[in-house]
Amino acid sequence: MRCLLHTTAASLLASPALGLVARANLPPKFTVEPIGIQSSNFPDVYRDGGGGGTINGLNIMTFSDTTTTTGGINGSMKGFTDNTIAYVGQNGASLYQTTDFGSNGVPTMPIPFTQNETQYTTSHFPTDGTRCVLWPQSSIATLPTPSGPDLGIAIYPIALYNSTSNTQTDLYTTLVEITADPATGPNVHRVVPRLFYAAESPLYGAFAAILAHESSHLYLFSKEWHAPTLSGGIRLARAPISSYKNRSTYTYWTGTAWTPDLAAASTAPAGLLFEASLSTGDVFWSDYYNTYMAVYFNNFADSTFYMRYALEGTVTGAWSEEVVLAGTVPGGGLQGYNYAGHAYPTFGVDGRELVLSYTVAGGALTGMLRVVFE
Repeated sequence: MRCLLHTTAASLLASPALGLVARANLPPKFTVEPIGIQSSNFPDVYRDGGGGGTINGLNIMTFSDTTTTTGGINGSMKGFTDNTIAYVGQNGASLYQTTDFGSNGVPTMPIPFTQNETQYTTSHFPTDGTRCVLWPQSSIATLPTPSGPDLGIAIYPIALYNSTSNTQTDLYTTLVEITADPATGPNVHRVVPRLFYAAESPLYGAFAAILAHESSHLYLFSKEWHAPTLSGGIRLARAPISSYKNRSTYTYWTGTAWTPDLAAASTAPAGLLFEASLSTGDVFWSDYYNTYMAVYFNNFADSTFYMRYALEGTVTGAWSEEVVLAGTVPGGGLQGYNYAGHAYPTFGVDGRELVLSYTVAGGALTGMLRVVFE
């Protein structure tokens, strides 16, 4: 893959009068270079999905359906897990090298199903091809603890997936805590089995979850998309880090203020931080530019990373227009597009590097890119 060079459009120029005091000049200028296709320490591991973060200096990525074979991508199945988690670039290895944990060369499933979720799959999959899935697609927010290792927090969706019709129906989200040991691997615990229900609100946190900059809150981002009007965007909730397990302490952004009224905020037109077509992505604080950034794939399956940034350095302030960050080349197969694009601001060096990952169409392989900001 050749090196790609992109610069922002003139319409994205940001003025110092907007109050943004940046370490580097905006709009961002950058180059993009390939890192490579991921490979595991276990042989013949194929999977999709993405998302992750850094806990105690260990870079972590989560994945969705994971198949282990004997004899390559067309070999016989050796093992299958609904979700997996791995270290990335451990002990100075390249960022395309993952370290998996499991037995007999099959990665362990780290995020368990509840008894009811397991029972649903047992009852329905043999008859109608529907199973309960827990596909982690959100960033990991890292919380420092008063005495001891850092703690990761993430919010993941639980859905029903029909393999016959290839349709997914979101049910609710689960809140997990993640710890990381260099030798034994990451450990994940579902501390709130059901946090938000798809029937009541956007799934706050399922798009991205981060520790707010200079704040005592977690920011939980949701996406929405209205297919008939081709409209959507990102909404925002916040949770005190002292009580993130207690949803009654959450508040939601209406466009002008924070409110505990979930229903009102979730339908307020002004509550969208910005309007965009979104499938997967991440929102994060950039130490290099001293502002929030959003990086995402859109709903139109064009295999392209897009970027926006907060013009005033605040997550609820004005955001820039959309700009192309990086293009990717789809693989072979019937599916003609890449998907599951994600960004990892903590994987790079000195805030100037932003690592990207995506699932290569047709092969359940993970491609990785490096963005270097000027």
